[in-house]
Amino acid sequence: MVGSRVPKIATNRRSPLALLALAAAAGTAHFVSPSSVSASTWANAGSSWFAPANWIGGVPDLTHGATLPASASIFNPNIGSSTANAQTLSIDNSGGGIYSISNTVTNGTTIGTLTLGTGGLSNTGGGTSNLNIALAIIAPTTFTINTNTRTALIGKFYGGSATNTLTKAG
Repeated sequence: MVGSRVPKIATNRRSPLALLALAAAAGTAHFVSPSSVSASTWANAGSSWFAPANWIGGVPDLTHGATLPASASIFNPNIGSSTANAQTLSIDNSGGGIYSISNTVTNGTTIGTLTLGTGGLSNTGGGTSNLNIALAIIAPTTFTINTNTRTALIGKFYGGSATNTLTKAG
């Protein structure tokens, strides 16, 4: 049409709203639930979080979750003084071993950090899992701790924005 204007969509490649608007306009908007995100599984082969040989599916990052599977004999993941990332963290203590994510605790202070994405944290299978780390979340996150299961955060808890919420279920 002569003289008609086409609405301009923001062209900033980093704008999630522009991408969402474009996807919705095209009718192809798909949202991934945390349970459908690919996850790497802890192989219980060593203790370094960052060693590829200790993970089946690669070292977790903010786009891939981390699963600590049920096992009677476990190696606890150690992140040391570094920052580890995972889109989600699932801990299953039902095999008899009780997981802890630990690093050096110096004078009662933890020095490593685990950063979680949108997938949250779940802990099942009983017992108490200790997170001897600082825990940072960068998106609204759900923590699911099942009956007869405890998760003890020994370090600090950091939220990434004013919209983060903490929900306990189970």
